[in-house]
Amino acid sequence: MKRFATVENWNAIWETRGHKRSFDEIESPFQRKVYDSISKNVKNIVGGVRGKNILEIGCGSGYLSMIFLSMGAKKVTLMDTSKTALAYSRTLAEYVSIPRRKVRYVCSDCRRLPFPTDTFDLVHSTGLLEHFSDDEILGIMNECRRVLKMRGDFIAIVPNMFSVEILWRMIRDGGKGTERILSNRKLLLLMRNAGFKKRVVKRARASVVPSFLKKSNSLTTLLDRNIGFLDYLKVCYGKKL
Repeated sequence: MKRFATVENWNAIWETRGHKRSFDEIESPFQRKVYDSISKNVKNIVGGVRGKNILEIGCGSGYLSMIFLSMGAKKVTLMDTSKTALAYSRTLAEYVSIPRRKVRYVCSDCRRLPFPTDTFDLVHSTGLLEHFSDDEILGIMNECRRVLKMRGDFIAIVPNMFSVEILWRMIRDGGKGTERILSNRKLLLLMRNAGFKKRVVKRARASVVPSFLKKSNSLTTLLDRNIGFLDYLKVCYGKKL
């Protein structure tokens, strides 16, 4: 992954999370808010996931795909380059009582997907594309389009680097890590170049800002209108036609 994230980085991150013997995806109120916002956005955009065969690339915990199973998805494939991440996702799936027959685990590179053409109804990722260069992102999108069935859906969820939550984390941690700022314009252009139709970037609202500030602070309102100050994530959507 060149100067961006490495498999070793991700193995270390997921090994640390695995040692905690707890799951932030379930136990953190903020994470629950994030997953609720994402799942609602996906449902609104694609009209539901019931009966769909789904691939998640760079899956990490794979928890969003597990939510899709609870929403009626037929089967999910969780793919990551990190074996440690896949081990974590297996443990999480067992913890939330996901039937083993419903989940397939694959260790592979998202830039070269090891699946036949026209395989999946939905391909999605969360917190993945911002770790790659533009050329690599385009290659990943091309691969996602290849393995999608006709009229299949592509969804990539990336952080809004101007959100109050991420700005706070950067201040707290002394930097932003390997994440890049991906503008709406760039995301739409990359999806167009990859051949996706019906392209759109939507906001996924999840913020630590107190509710009274959201309603009464004019500066917060202005920042939110212009840079999505209260929107933790962006949901990028394209369709294979």
